[in-house]
Amino acid sequence: MIGDDLLQINLMEGIDWRMVDADAAVKRIDAGIVAVSVGSLLDANAVDLDPYAESWEETYRSDGHQTRRLENRDVAGVESWVIEARRGETRSYMVGGGRSGYAWDITFDVPVNLAEADDYIDSMLASVAWKI
Repeated sequence: MIGDDLLQINLMEGIDWRMVDADAAVKRIDAGIVAVSVGSLLDANAVDLDPYAESWEETYRSDGHQTRRLENRDVAGVESWVIEARRGETRSYMVGGGRSGYAWDITFDVPVNLAEADDYIDSMLASVAWKI
């Protein structure tokens, strides 16, 4: 499990994760590197999803990723924006939104050739629990 003051998320079982710190974990698997990180910050304007998502999309784009905004999705009862970014052999899947005055995001970095990636991501997102 990783998390911060706002949320926690259970990591995919069956993978021997290396904890980077309380809010990030990584693991090398046969297909490449899998990483999960959580972030949040106090931001009273976090209820407006579009500017927050657009800023992350621009950050990825300026770093050389091909990006696309996907349909919003529900994460533990909160409407959340979704961005997919690809560069080389890595795909980043990022969700975020606003809750209790915080802007939050969860990022999954997975190899593009990992067939189970979407199942892993969906399973971990289903485990999100809000602390406040």
